[in-house]
Amino acid sequence: MTFIGPPHFGQRQRSDESLHRDVGDEPFVADEIVVVVPSKHEWVGQQVEVQQLCKAPLILREKGSGTRRVVEAALRAAGIQMKHTRVIMELDSTEAIKSAVEAGLGVGFVSRRAIQKEVKLDTLREAHTYQIWHSTNFRDYLSSRPRAPRGRGCISPFSPRKA
Repeated sequence: MTFIGPPHFGQRQRSDESLHRDVGDEPFVADEIVVVVPSKHEWVGQQVEVQQLCKAPLILREKGSGTRRVVEAALRAAGIQMKHTRVIMELDSTEAIKSAVEAGLGVGFVSRRAIQKEVKLDTLREAHTYQIWHSTNFRDYLSSRPRAPRGRGCISPFSPRKA
């Protein structure tokens, strides 16, 4: 999986970084990268200016992750340089970011789908940012080699087989 699409917040351009020539991709779900805060945070229910993100303690994915690249590109596009932000933590999983944000340690960036349970439990909320577009398409990378007939072989749950 990777993030694909125009260079808006929550997206990155597809680079030709395929590992193999016989691998293609097909979209299977749309999602969005959002700013996430504890449910009682002052930003809940407010429109957050991009400049406010510079002052907030940020909890990000580790360098090199797709989410991190998306966030950095979006902030750059909004005129924010990473050196002017307050990154207080770099974590290697979405679950770790959600836990740190729930504990009130800072503001995070995660997939909207990843916080559905926490939103229902009222432990996390999305902060609505001003001047940033939130859209992501997840892609399923599939081999272009001949596929096994229906009922035989390994079938991806994400893409229908063509007859």
